Amino acid sequence: MKPTAKGGIAEFHRQSVANETKTYTCQEPVGKDKQAMKTVVIAPNGHYYLTDGHHTFNAFYHLPKGGGDFHVHVVVANDYRQLPTMQVFWQAMQHDGNVWLFDIHSQPILPNQLPKSLGLRHFANDPYRSMLYFTRNISWNKPSSPVPFLEFYWAKELRNTINLNQFDLNSKLGYEQAIKVSSRAILSLKSSDVGGSHRSVEQMGQFKQFHQKGLDKLLKPDGKLDNMLRYKESPDGKRLSALHKQR
Repeated sequence: MKPTAKGGIAEFHRQSVANETKTYTCQEPVGKDKQAMKTVVIAPNGHYYLTDGHHTFNAFYHLPKGGGDFHVHVVVANDYRQLPTMQVFWQAMQHDGNVWLFDIHSQPILPNQLPKSLGLRHFANDPYRSMLYFTRNISWNKPSSPVPFLEFYWAKELRNTINLNQFDLNSKLGYEQAIKVSSRAILSLKSSDVGGSHRSVEQMGQFKQFHQKGLDKLLKPDGKLDNMLRYKESPDGKRLSALHKQR
C-alpha cells in the first residue's frame, strides 16, 4: 500500500485517474491529517491487516482501474512483528481493540473466518451496521474519543431492539421509515454498556433529540440514500445481493 494525498481536490481534469496521483492535485500534502487516514497493523508474518476503512477500501477496489494494485496511503497503528506467533498476535489484537470477531448475527467467529481479501463478495452484509451509517447525524454521532468499532457495538444493540425485516429496504420510502424507527430506538436507549462496549449511550455519541436536519440532508435527491439504492438496483448490486442471500 502507498499513501495518497488527501484534502479537497485542487486540480482534476478528464485525463485524471484516481490511481495515478500525478494526474491530479490535492489541496493538502500526504499525511497532514493523520486522524482522517485509514489504519493498518503489521503482523508477525509480515502481512498488513486493515483495522479501519474496510468500506472505503472496498470502494477503491471496485473503481475502474482499482483492484489490489490501487495505491492508498495509510497509517501503521501498531507493529506486532516482534510477537512470537500469530496466535499471540490475535490475542494482542483483541486486547488492543483492533479486531471485531463477530458475524452479522453477533455470534463469535475465529480470526480465520475474517475476510482474507478486499472485494464486496468476500464481505457479509449486516443491515444493522448499514443502518448505523444512515442514522448518523440524526440520532447519534461519533464522540471525540470513540471506542474502536463503535458502529458495530451500536449495531449489536440495535439488533436486539428492532426488527429491520419489517421494512422494505429496497425502496426509498421503506428505508426512510427504517431510519426513523432506528433513530428513535437509538434515542430511547438508556444502556450503560452499549452492545458490550462498556460505554454508556452518552459516551457512544447518542443525541438528546431527533435531528430533522440530518434526515432532510440524507434524503436529498442524489444524496447518500439515493446513491445506495441506485447501486442496489444496478446489475452489480443485484449480483451482490443474490450472493449474500446464498450465505
